[in-house]
Amino acid sequence: MCCGLLSILADKTASLWSPFILLNQATKQLEEDVNDFESTKRDQEELLAGKLWKITELLAKESGCNILQMLVDSNDNELLSISQKSDLPYLTELLFYQLDLSGKEKPYQNNVVRSYLKLVEHDDYELLAIGAKLLEASYVESNDCPEVLKGKSGKEVLMGYCRVTQGEHKSQSHILLLAEEGEYRGVMIFKEHNPVAVESKCLWELAYIGLPANYRGKGKGSELLNLGIDYVQKNGGEEIVVAVDRRNYCAIKMYEKNGFKMVHEQALFVKLVE
Repeated sequence: MCCGLLSILADKTASLWSPFILLNQATKQLEEDVNDFESTKRDQEELLAGKLWKITELLAKESGCNILQMLVDSNDNELLSISQKSDLPYLTELLFYQLDLSGKEKPYQNNVVRSYLKLVEHDDYELLAIGAKLLEASYVESNDCPEVLKGKSGKEVLMGYCRVTQGEHKSQSHILLLAEEGEYRGVMIFKEHNPVAVESKCLWELAYIGLPANYRGKGKGSELLNLGIDYVQKNGGEEIVVAVDRRNYCAIKMYEKNGFKMVHEQALFVKLVE
């Protein structure tokens, strides 16, 4: 869903993807409010930062979001400088990885048949409840933006993904649980984007992947990821994209080991909206 200049994500996060547009709006307001045009660049940046935050916070509150985030190109020094002076605290760098599946053989074969992915239907409330518990268990000791995860309810997140649509071009969500030996041990969420909407090949976004702490360090992460890659290919996906916290070294190593290539980097500014 898009609200004004913010993308409203399924987990009640308001994500600002076009700060340039908002910055222009803030600049116009600044010109109306400030009579001393000989003020220093630093003074102007601080005033702009205040305007930028007030506008984004208002939009987030009106959209019912409890988390506000802004993404800025890591090489955009001017916008980074203004963003750093706002009330939106800098959190980390997000690394964007891509896996091209077109023309490739199926990358993963589960020959032992010990584990598999269970697709959660959006009206299967029993499995959704299990998925919500797994989601919250995977937050514990996570290195992927842990400051943000603590403000998210597993149930709200999954129900949000069940409702996701984007106008005429639906972005279908796939909630998958890792099943093994009669138990569910992990969770992953894909968003299948309409090729018309993204103006590209069939793009799938890995919105979340996680395991409870007691299942980590045993190869389960790579197993879950590869089962997910296999699932995407079987369903016609040609490309997978994922964003990962720069501090999440284990996840970065896992993605690179499984053929993902880093294509972009952005600074992440985040604040909980009261």
